[in-house]
Amino acid sequence: MSKRKQHAPEFKVKVALEALKGEETAAELASRFGVHPTKIHQWKRALPMLVLPELPTWPSIGTLKSGSENTIRAVSPPARRPTTSGSSASPPELGAPGFR
Repeated sequence: MSKRKQHAPEFKVKVALEALKGEETAAELASRFGVHPTKIHQWKRALPMLVLPELPTWPSIGTLKSGSENTIRAVSPPARRPTTSGSSASPPELGAPGFR
C-alpha cells in the first residue's frame, strides 16, 4: 500500500498562484500539476497562510482566559417582534405600498 503524496509548501504556493491568475481552470491545472482540483481550491484559500505562516492567528476560544479584556462574547440573534394581531401576519403583496 502506498503512502499519500506530500507536497512541499513551495509547490502549493506555485499551484495556488497559477490558480489565482485565472488563465486555466482548476481541472486544467490539476492535470498539468498532477493533483486533484479540490486540492487546488484548498491551497488557493490557504494561500495567505502558506505565504505568511508567521502571521499571528486568532486565538481559539479555549485558549482565552475568562475575565480578561480579550474575552469573546457570544452574540445572540435579535429577538423577533410580536405581531400586533393574534394570528400570524401574511407577507405583503408584490407592488403593495411599503414593499421593498
